[in-house]
Amino acid sequence: MYSVSFDFVFQPIYNPTSNSIFIISCHPEKALVYDLFFAQFPQFDYQTNASSSKEFYRICDQFGWERDDTDRQEAHDGFKVELVQTFNNLFGTDEKDLQSWQEIYVALDISPPPQNIPKAKRTLKKKFINLVDLVDTQKTGKSVEQFQSLDELRDYTIKTGKFSPRDSAYAGGLLKFLLREILGSYAGRKRGSKRR
Repeated sequence: MYSVSFDFVFQPIYNPTSNSIFIISCHPEKALVYDLFFAQFPQFDYQTNASSSKEFYRICDQFGWERDDTDRQEAHDGFKVELVQTFNNLFGTDEKDLQSWQEIYVALDISPPPQNIPKAKRTLKKKFINLVDLVDTQKTGKSVEQFQSLDELRDYTIKTGKFSPRDSAYAGGLLKFLLREILGSYAGRKRGSKRR
C-alpha cells in the first residue's frame, strides 16, 4: 500500500475588485495561521470572515483586557507572530522571488503583474497599503485600499489600530520591503541608500 503526502495545500484568495479568485500554495499547518491563534480561545465567537485586527480587539473586550494587562500583552505578541506568519504563507518571505511579487500584485488588483523584480519594487515602493488589510483580504473579501500618501496610510492605521509588526523575527525581506513608518521617525538605513 502506498501513502501520499502533500507538502502544500492550495488556498483560494478572492479579489473583489476584479471579481476573480487566485490560488496560492502554502504549507497546510500554516495555511490559516491567524485562525489557529483564535482557536486557542474556544469561548470566543470568532468571525472567520472579519478583519483579524477587529477580532483581536473584540477578544480583548470579551476578556476585559486593558492595554497594560499581561494577558493582553501575551495574546498580542502571539497574534503579531501569527499575522506575520500568515503573510509569509500567503506571499512568501524572499524579496528575490518573482512569484511572491506577482501574488501581491494580484491581491492588490494591479495589472499587469510584473515580469521582473526591479519593476515590481519600483511600483510597490510608491504604494501605500495597510499590510493587515493585505493579509485579511483573502478572508474578508474586501479589496485593499491604496492610499495616496504615507500620511493617509498613517491616519487610517492609527484610526483602525491595524498595525503590522515592525520588528518581528519572522518577517522576511518581502514584508520588510513593504513596511512603512507609521509612528515615530525612521532610524535605520533608507531603502536604496548607499553605505559610506
